[in-house]
Amino acid sequence: MGHVRKLLTLGLSLFLAVGCAVGFDGPYVDPLAPNDSGNTSGTGGTGDSGNTSGTGGSDMLCGNTTCAPGGVCCGEMTCANLMFDPANCGACGNQCPPGNVCTMGVCGCPIAGDMFCGGACVNTQANQQHCGACNNVCNAPNTCSGGVCRCPGSDLSPCGSECVNLQNDNENCGMCGVTCTEPESCFLGDCRCPVSGETVCDGMCGNRMTDNDNCGSCGNACTDPTSCRGGQCQCPTTGETVCSGACVNRMTDNNNCGTCGTTCSAPTTCTMGMCRCPNSGDTVCSGVCVNRMTDSMNCGTCGNVCSGANSTCCNGMCVNTQDSETHCGTCGNACTMQKANEGCVNGACSCYGMPGCTGTKNCGLQFVFFGAEGCW
Repeated sequence: MGHVRKLLTLGLSLFLAVGCAVGFDGPYVDPLAPNDSGNTSGTGGTGDSGNTSGTGGSDMLCGNTTCAPGGVCCGEMTCANLMFDPANCGACGNQCPPGNVCTMGVCGCPIAGDMFCGGACVNTQANQQHCGACNNVCNAPNTCSGGVCRCPGSDLSPCGSECVNLQNDNENCGMCGVTCTEPESCFLGDCRCPVSGETVCDGMCGNRMTDNDNCGSCGNACTDPTSCRGGQCQCPTTGETVCSGACVNRMTDNNNCGTCGTTCSAPTTCTMGMCRCPNSGDTVCSGVCVNRMTDSMNCGTCGNVCSGANSTCCNGMCVNTQDSETHCGTCGNACTMQKANEGCVNGACSCYGMPGCTGTKNCGLQFVFFGAEGCW
């Protein structure tokens, strides 16, 4: 029996030596030690026929050293915990960079959120050389805040390597790279002339509403006698326009009545843009202003003459005032409007020439039919 034990001990030593050389990472179990069931077994070996296998101890023997629980043998003499050993992180020989730690078999920075940049762990939320990402440099006066390169003032914006105010920077007006040229300057993010309402024409600031050389738009020049008012070339007096180089009122100008060049000849004058006679209702006939409602030489129309000794023009019609009941003796004197059954005789209203009806008395019917006096 002693001889057999020596042979088993020698075989176990050879087995362990080979296991360490090939990186055996299982726990060391003494095959001669009793297990829970009272039988002997070893990991990697087979028990005697008729015995049951069992798990031995949990520690590993690395050379002459027993590794702590969870340790493995890296090399011939080194016990390592691959979950937390920075020299053997996740695998034997995997060396974590300086400043890194091994956590659950992965190399990383000791502070959560840091990144490994340029050989060191840095906070990319606030690092000037690695802002937001490795090698993203924030140039002064920018500072890294929240992983973004920012200008120090709330009214400043980054343009290239400078912090500028886009509201008044002539080189970066409104946005980076927009340059204001003289005479304009940057005001509220827009290139403008110094005086409100002015714009640039031919390199000069001017008011398009009043500039005679650039009236309403650049290059639109007002010529005499007009001047620029409200962005339009206008005459100095309201209501006037230019005709043949002069400002005139075409509502009253006899030489430009209504339109340029329309002339009013005597006796007419320009009234409300039309050539008219001075008296309302008159019109021109043969170069003379006449009232065609009363003019016997132009009654109703020019040239219509009322002939006869007693013919007169009344309301544009030729009538005999000696016997007209509507125009008896004179235009508009209607006999029938004065007394019933009255007539016009020799230019006078009467009861057909019979005497007797005076004052406001009306002619009787017998006067009309029988010639007898009968006023009522």
